[in-house]
Amino acid sequence: MLRQSHRIASVPVAESGGAVASRDEELQALQASEAKFSAISMLLPDPCGITRVADGRYIEVNPAFCAMFGLAREQVIGRTAAELGIWAGPQERERLVAALSVEGRADRLPLTVRARGREALGLMSARAIQIEDEACMVFIFHDMTQERRIYDDLVAAHALLTQAGHMARLGAWETDATGTLQHWSEVCCEVHGLALGAPPPADYINVCVAPRWRDTLRNAARACLRDGTSWTLELEIIHADTGRVQWMRAHGEAVRDGDRTLRMRGVMQDINAAHHAEQALRESQQRFRLIFEMLPYPMGITRCETGAYVDVNPAWEAMTGIKRAEAFGRTVLELGLYSEEERRRILAHASSDNGIAPVECTLRPHVGEPRTVQQATRKILLGTTECWLFALHDITDRKRAEDAVREREAVLSLTLEAASVGRWDCDIVSGMTTGDARWHQMRGVDQPEGRAVHFDLCGGAKDGPRIYAELRRHARHPETSFDLVTTVPGALENRRWMRNLGKIVDWYPDGKPRRILGVTIDVTGQREQEMLLQHLAHYDALTDLPNRVLLAQQLTDAMAQARASGQLLGVAYLDLDGFKPVNDRFGHAAGDQLLRTAAERLKAALRPQDCVARLGGDEFAILLPELAATEDAQNALKRLMRSISAPYTLEGEAISVTASIGFTLYPRDDADADTLLRHADQAMYAAKQAGRNQFQEFDAAQERALRHTRAQVVQLREALATGQFELYLQPKVDMRLGTVVGAEALARWNHPERGVLSPAAFLPLIEGTELDTQFGTWVVQSGLALIERLADSGLPLPVSINIAAPHLQQCGFAEWMGGEVAAHPQVPAHLLDIEITETAQLLDIENVALTLQKLRALGITISLDDFGTGYSSLTYLRGLPLNTLKIDQSFVGGMLAEAGDLAIVQGVIGLARSFGYRVIAEGVETEDQGLMLLQMGCAQAQGYFIARPMPVAQFLGWAASWQAPAAWQP
Repeated sequence: MLRQSHRIASVPVAESGGAVASRDEELQALQASEAKFSAISMLLPDPCGITRVADGRYIEVNPAFCAMFGLAREQVIGRTAAELGIWAGPQERERLVAALSVEGRADRLPLTVRARGREALGLMSARAIQIEDEACMVFIFHDMTQERRIYDDLVAAHALLTQAGHMARLGAWETDATGTLQHWSEVCCEVHGLALGAPPPADYINVCVAPRWRDTLRNAARACLRDGTSWTLELEIIHADTGRVQWMRAHGEAVRDGDRTLRMRGVMQDINAAHHAEQALRESQQRFRLIFEMLPYPMGITRCETGAYVDVNPAWEAMTGIKRAEAFGRTVLELGLYSEEERRRILAHASSDNGIAPVECTLRPHVGEPRTVQQATRKILLGTTECWLFALHDITDRKRAEDAVREREAVLSLTLEAASVGRWDCDIVSGMTTGDARWHQMRGVDQPEGRAVHFDLCGGAKDGPRIYAELRRHARHPETSFDLVTTVPGALENRRWMRNLGKIVDWYPDGKPRRILGVTIDVTGQREQEMLLQHLAHYDALTDLPNRVLLAQQLTDAMAQARASGQLLGVAYLDLDGFKPVNDRFGHAAGDQLLRTAAERLKAALRPQDCVARLGGDEFAILLPELAATEDAQNALKRLMRSISAPYTLEGEAISVTASIGFTLYPRDDADADTLLRHADQAMYAAKQAGRNQFQEFDAAQERALRHTRAQVVQLREALATGQFELYLQPKVDMRLGTVVGAEALARWNHPERGVLSPAAFLPLIEGTELDTQFGTWVVQSGLALIERLADSGLPLPVSINIAAPHLQQCGFAEWMGGEVAAHPQVPAHLLDIEITETAQLLDIENVALTLQKLRALGITISLDDFGTGYSSLTYLRGLPLNTLKIDQSFVGGMLAEAGDLAIVQGVIGLARSFGYRVIAEGVETEDQGLMLLQMGCAQAQGYFIARPMPVAQFLGWAASWQAPAAWQP
């Protein structure tokens, strides 16, 4: 390859013979050397060649050089690298020349060249030589491009493997020939809770492996090092960070040289989460199996494709009489449980959108008669196999019961016909109602049986919306009957009333009611009595003015009207001056006549929109709506005072009385209804103290009195906390039998300075405050303790306790009472009686009724106190579940002298009988009163004539010795 012109040394022309011979030998040696160099350079895979140092021109290059740069040899020889554009930059040749000039050589010098349009990094090695007395260099260039690419690929692959190891929580490790850990990866550190890069513990097994796995791992490692046996274990390790035990999978294998083990290497993986998930799955499967086998409903699983049974529970075995093993692999048709038609119907229903709803069919067990069942079916996946999960509900007995009901309905139809009860049947969607002849007769129409009328026409003109409302209520609460009293249409409207009782008997699949059946009863007599009592409940029996109940309703309405209109509402409290002397001088009859006359004068002096109510005695409340200023209220009150102060004629004698009036203006006095009346009452007392026969407006002085009241409330709270209250017992007796039948618990305040105080001294201060509930709680707990003490003393008597309306209406009252009764297991619940006070404040009557029902379910009895005073209404009487009515003492005290009081007492006794309630009279203060009550059919009573309230110790002695008067004995 090297030409003669490129030889390293030239040969002289003339020399001596010996010298010539020597030179020939050297020339031959040189030529041989050149031939070797040429052969070697031709075979080298790396580019190589010779260049002059002075100008860098190529003298010789090998084929590898030409191949790398894409040039023919003739294009390279005699030209420089710069001319050929071989160097990536001028600094590359400068670095090479610098290395040669300093050391005369370059070894594996990193340089960058440009070959075939791309840059290539390589290692340049060069030596300086003399060719024909000219400085040259021999070079060889090793292209690192492929190696660099392979290296980068290996680095990337290593990074991917490392990342995969992190994601899979898979770490690598290696030991020496003795089994001592020498190296492990970062994932191994993470698995063991050690800092990244931490070295393996010297005594790994004893430090990191849970005790029960140490021998297992140690034996596996020894066998691997000794025999080359690879191993895989799932074991527990101790996490260094938390100290908790967690699961790991490890694999190890030996690296051997012949029969000798050089080291052991392997991997480890965190499988703690997977292990716990697998354990949770196994536990879930066990729970499903347990539930499946323990459920009382027959259940099973069949394959969707073949219908073959996969599993059944014991309840299915019991119903069908077929053993589990006998059912496996067989179908319902092969077992003869269903017909082909029924099986198709079940599968079609299960595959429909409404498939989860049960379908009714007939099952033919191997033992016993066919059963009517409801089958619910749902598609599930067991592994990759689609299956049907089914459950059966045996309704055979229910079907038989339905048949029996239809038979009883036939008997009931005959009974209703004999009892003169009308039957009706209503299609709820269309509203069309049919009835029997008796039903049409009760409606006052002559219409053939079976002819339909719309239920809007079944009642009076105003009954339609009430019918719809009651129907909606019954649909929401089908456990309670449809119950509505309506009048009859036509000439007898508002003169004849019918009570309609019904029950929804048919429903659409979407839950809407379809059909209701019912009966109608003529309740005209009861309705008339109810209306009479309704009037008594809302109007004062003496003056026929509104009482407290009606006043409260009208005051609430007037307050709402004042807020809406922006006008003033006057609330006045009037008390007659000098009424007591007149009553004492002329008697109660004359006093009652005076009150009636005063009431007529008050009504005549007021505007049509005004209202006057009698509160009791000689006290009246007046409502003055639509006032523009204070002067309007004052002018109205002046008219009232002039009217009242005009002379009255009693028994031929002219007498005069005046009035003291207190008033307040709403919403200037922005209080609630009860507080407005209290403020007016306080102002009235201020008018009396100022000389009477005048009116006063509520002012700050009254407010100071209110603050004094609040201070008294604080004293009451302290008294309650320090145990100053005590329950006295007032006996209840059966006057005819002469026996003690119970007692009413009445609170007394053992005041440290004022002695024993009656409820009148403290209950008004408690009512309407947060003490209501606290005091009620004390009453309940003390009452239960009293019952327990009486029982321990051999006297197990019922005891009544009074519960205020706000306490009764608190959410969860019945549940709380249940807990209190449960805390006294020695006290039978039926010995506790709850008396409802302040009944006019029972605004949410439905919730109160529900609470009382829960109390009665516990065994507690319910009494309605003060009945007939205006605090109790017939609505409450009908709507509340009661046991006892208590006749108010004001009527008992006046019934011997007042025909009106006597009529009220008789009415209450009759009403109690109608409703099936027990009746007891309060306030019996004379022997004659007791005798009169006995004659009217009221045998039970309490009052001062029998006994005053007394401590329990005194009560025990009294009960043992009491005897009824001889006049009361039969």
